[in-house]
Amino acid sequence: MYRVILFSLFLLFLQFFTLSAVEKEEVFAGKNRVGFQIGGSSLIFGANYERLLFNHERFKTGVEMGAGLLSLNGGINQLFSFSQHHVELRVGAIGTRMIYSDQVYCYLGAGYRFQRPLGRTAFQVSFPILYGENSGFFLGAGVSISRVF
Repeated sequence: MYRVILFSLFLLFLQFFTLSAVEKEEVFAGKNRVGFQIGGSSLIFGANYERLLFNHERFKTGVEMGAGLLSLNGGINQLFSFSQHHVELRVGAIGTRMIYSDQVYCYLGAGYRFQRPLGRTAFQVSFPILYGENSGFFLGAGVSISRVF
């Protein structure tokens, strides 16, 4: 029993050295992002602006506003960072005019963003699930390229 406890403590002690040897990830150098999007939360195409509110190593939270073809959107983005790769969860609303069956759509989505911590360009692929009162649920897909500053 003594050997099992001693071996377990040794493994626990060794784990701390292994974790400290892993390189630390950096926060984003730029907190603002301006870009163009096709599909996604802009429905057809549009321009978006995002401002990071919390910029930590692993988790980043941003507020996004945008204007598309006959639509305005706003939402909150939560990023889970793995170096230059980021998984994104989004929630927000879209206000539309004229050609759409609903005037307001709510969305919840997921996506992928490629952005280096010190980089100035971001590429994004998103898949929001949109809900309108008359049209129900439907899946959108979008791609975006952005400038970070």
